[in-house]
Amino acid sequence: MPSKRKVRNPVASADRNSIYSKARQEQLRLQSQKLAAGALTRARLSSSGIFKAFVLLLLTAVCSAVTRRSLSPVYGSIPASLYHAEAIGAVFILAWSASTMFTRWMVSKHLARCLPLIAFWIPTIQYFMFARSSELGAIWGPLVTQSVSFYPLLLCSAVVAAAPLDYFYIGRNDSPNMERVIEAVAGSVLYSIFRLTDHYFSASVLPRVVGLGSLFATPSLQTLIAGVFALLVPSRLLFLVIPSLIHSAFFNLHMPFPWTTAALNTTLQTNLEYSLLARQESLTGYISVLDNEKDHFRVLRCDHSVLGGDWLRPPPGHEHTSKVREPVYSVFVMLEAIRLIEVDSSIPRDDTSENALVIGLGIGTSATALIAHGINTTTVEIDPVIRDYATEYFALPKNHNSVIQDALTFVDDNQNLSFNYIIHDVFTGGAEPIDLFTYEFLSKVAGILKPDGAIAINFAGDVASPTAQSVVQTVKAVFPSCRIFREDKAPEVANVDRDFTNMVIFCIKANSAFSFRQPVEADFLESHARRHYLLPEHEVNLSQFSSRGSKGVLLREGNAEVLGELQKESAVNHWSIMRNVLPHGVWEAW
Repeated sequence: MPSKRKVRNPVASADRNSIYSKARQEQLRLQSQKLAAGALTRARLSSSGIFKAFVLLLLTAVCSAVTRRSLSPVYGSIPASLYHAEAIGAVFILAWSASTMFTRWMVSKHLARCLPLIAFWIPTIQYFMFARSSELGAIWGPLVTQSVSFYPLLLCSAVVAAAPLDYFYIGRNDSPNMERVIEAVAGSVLYSIFRLTDHYFSASVLPRVVGLGSLFATPSLQTLIAGVFALLVPSRLLFLVIPSLIHSAFFNLHMPFPWTTAALNTTLQTNLEYSLLARQESLTGYISVLDNEKDHFRVLRCDHSVLGGDWLRPPPGHEHTSKVREPVYSVFVMLEAIRLIEVDSSIPRDDTSENALVIGLGIGTSATALIAHGINTTTVEIDPVIRDYATEYFALPKNHNSVIQDALTFVDDNQNLSFNYIIHDVFTGGAEPIDLFTYEFLSKVAGILKPDGAIAINFAGDVASPTAQSVVQTVKAVFPSCRIFREDKAPEVANVDRDFTNMVIFCIKANSAFSFRQPVEADFLESHARRHYLLPEHEVNLSQFSSRGSKGVLLREGNAEVLGELQKESAVNHWSIMRNVLPHGVWEAW
């Protein structure tokens, strides 16, 4: 029996195809809308994520400048920055390469919440690490301290900054090589922005705001920055920072509160036989006045350097009555020998008809002596706190012209003035301010020195170092006739590894030899130190600073950064010397 074949109905088939087509079109439309919405969401997420990550990275750069400044009282500004740039670069590379993009995208949210926690603990961690500075030294101390305090914050911040790139890759089919290029370019751009922000805040912003009040002291700024992190990235784990906040508020001796200052004074008096008279962070760093209660002298400290000191009670056998306070360090007395220089011995000098310029005040030892001799004296000091402390605690007379200004600006603006004597004493923190030793600046200084005038330039460093070679060569390029004297006798052993000393470079404008007259009783101002150290004694042979075979260079405005590189080793040596001038505990308990 023949089988029945099912006959297809053309109309029904067409209807079904039409229904399927419409369903497919609707499905594609919904998928398209979903993809578009997803793309828009990703774009919004990427934009907001990039902006927030960028702000967090900039805040971390500000924190970098502040935390580095907090190291300066313990290590000095140069050692504190010695390998900071290299460490930042290494952290950025680690953040970009240590994890896959998927892992980075997933962990960035958790790391972001850790940022305020780490930031709040930085002051406390640094406080306890500073007590180990004598063991760690000037090179490893800053690196180790930052490695357990600031660099973890930077690592988390860099990972968070890299995470928004992952949104960029979603839906793209870039080759692995292209993704590596994008990663490298983004990382380089963010690293450059970080470094520029760090440098700008360190050089231009912090010197203007630090010390304006208790909230603008370095430890307070660290806590304030941590608070901004907490506002930007709220975290349920913020209760973990309570111990650090309690320590910062009541037990951190670096905080400039009345109760922490009193606790610091108790610690210094009980353990080290020192007492703190005043302290304040300012333009040039952390400034403090300290009395040694055992040996009875007073010093002015700036970061990790001593700017000068006076005897409160001279040592036994040195008792005397003096018209001026007795200095502890003889080099400041030797600067006063500028009055003894004879350019033309046939012309007698009258102090009351002469004027002097002192660039860099310190405690005012040289300025005070010049004023006592009746010389019309102008002092130029960039830091008002140093001037105020010199006046209040070191008896700097007020009957002189005191200018608070950058020496570069003062000299530029006063080329119409002329001086018989100029004392150039700007050494601090193991380094010389680079701009004040260039050929151009010294030439302008020569322009305000009278034809028969003299200049005395204080320099502290290794006599055989390229730094000393460069400074002396530059000075001699401006002033044709110079003589150099060191504070102490040269070591008898030849080719010693280090010969760090204070030197004074005496120069005149005339291209002729000069000598020092023998001092008379009036020159000593009834001072024991001046009676023994006023007349320079230990002369340095200028031939060892000759340009032939020297490692030094002529310092010009275009290449002055060379001196900054040369001073790094000198700053480390200066750190070691300062640790013998004052006890470790005094430097650490700032």
